Amino acid sequence: MTLLTKSAFARLLGCVPSYVTKLKHEGLLVLQQGRVDVEATRAMIATAKGRRPDVASRWAEQRAANAAAASQAGHQGENAALPVSTLHLPSKNPLAGANGGPETPQDPAGANNAERNDIALRKARATMEREEALAEQERMTAARMRGDLIPKANVELAFKSIAAVVRSGLETQPDQLAPVIAPVADVQSVHSILVDAHRNLLTNLSEATKREAERLAREARTA
Repeated sequence: MTLLTKSAFARLLGCVPSYVTKLKHEGLLVLQQGRVDVEATRAMIATAKGRRPDVASRWAEQRAANAAAASQAGHQGENAALPVSTLHLPSKNPLAGANGGPETPQDPAGANNAERNDIALRKARATMEREEALAEQERMTAARMRGDLIPKANVELAFKSIAAVVRSGLETQPDQLAPVIAPVADVQSVHSILVDAHRNLLTNLSEATKREAERLAREARTA
């Protein structure tokens, strides 16, 4: 979905802004968040145009009448002025759509053809995507300077270091506790020995976590 301002949409269609205002009054202008939904509005215009085949007929009659008048004027001299009365215009506004609604303006130079519209839409979409990418890059740079953004590799290294502390503590506990617990027959004493061992392991884990967090903070500030 492409959203444009009303003035930008008028430039896209190759028409004056008042035509876009007329589209709004005729209920053919689709707005999203105060901006024109290009695809939906074009679909509404095309649907309204399809309901009035007499519009194309009136344009054909106008072109034939004007060509005949121009041919007649040519016999009167190469530089002769063409009287306004000889130009036959349609009895109704050829831009009027169904129920008097507007039709897409005709552009003899082809500036408002479908191919040009598609190119303009692609350019507008590419511009928005490029601006969003630049904005995202600026946000990431600001976050990195504040220390809020840490490289993924550094975080993975910190987790590996903490996991190594836990693994080492668990693997050495059996060898450390077995000779201490073996001669003890009192359950309460065994419980106290195990509590002390687990507390030491948690202390080592806390210290390792703090150490890695400080390292990550230093690396983020110097990046």
